Amino acid sequence: DRSPSRGLGDVYKRQVIGVALGPVPQPNPLGLRSGALVLAVQPGGPAERAGLQRGDVIVAAAGRPIQAASGLVEAVEAARVGQPLGLKVNRNGSQLDFSVLPGELRPVGNRRSAAA
Repeated sequence: DRSPSRGLGDVYKRQVIGVALGPVPQPNPLGLRSGALVLAVQPGGPAERAGLQRGDVIVAAAGRPIQAASGLVEAVEAARVGQPLGLKVNRNGSQLDFSVLPGELRPVGNRRSAAA
């Protein structure tokens, strides 16, 4: 693995689960005050393979509450390489547990993705 670098053309590795995230709308019919709203799921990506769907609200990762999308991004990046990441999800009012094995994103240069 290489550390992030400021030089153009450098490649570094970053873990992702293959979702685009947004804030949980306030107010919302489920009464959720925090979490990360799944706006899109990458076809064939780790999140889709685990069963996550558009509209899910991720409320915890690795046993810790997720306050906003940035918290999920941090949890995914901090996850151990090759180890599943436990997610607690609210889907239409039901609490579901998922285990996602993060994949690898390889941005080139200083380009970064805002998705998890």
